[in-house]
Amino acid sequence: MKDQHLTAPPGSPVEADRYIIPSGATGVWAGKSSQIAEYAAGSWAYYVPAVGWTAYVDDEQKIYSWNGSAWVRTGGALQTITAGNGLTGGGQADSVTLTVGAGNGIIVGSTSVAAKPGKGILVNSTGIEVNIDGTSIVYDSANGNQLTVSTIDGGTF
Repeated sequence: MKDQHLTAPPGSPVEADRYIIPSGATGVWAGKSSQIAEYAAGSWAYYVPAVGWTAYVDDEQKIYSWNGSAWVRTGGALQTITAGNGLTGGGQADSVTLTVGAGNGIIVGSTSVAAKPGKGILVNSTGIEVNIDGTSIVYDSANGNQLTVSTIDGGTF
């Protein structure tokens, strides 16, 4: 298939070119929504799709299949991307955006994520450092092997 979004037949079609006709088509394609138009022997031939027909659409470089009521995208990366903790966005498309949530000392820029210094957190040329004293992190084997994080340089973590 050459295209699936042309609402009017091309002015100079090439022999054997095929198109999926979109809704709202005009001219000789009017009223033939979702059908396949093939230019053959100087005129247009039309085919009503059957469930399972599959077409590669050249201008998009994507594969579509007829499900009985619509041409739906098949093939390629169809997995759904879900945003995890601290992220928003996600979805299922060719381009999915995940956004890092800001707050609690996290600074989010258009091309970077940084931590705000303070309460024992130091941000410098070597990265992000945390100053911890001997009582700030406690491994408590008596209470179910818990790791407890408490005060870090005077701030609560």
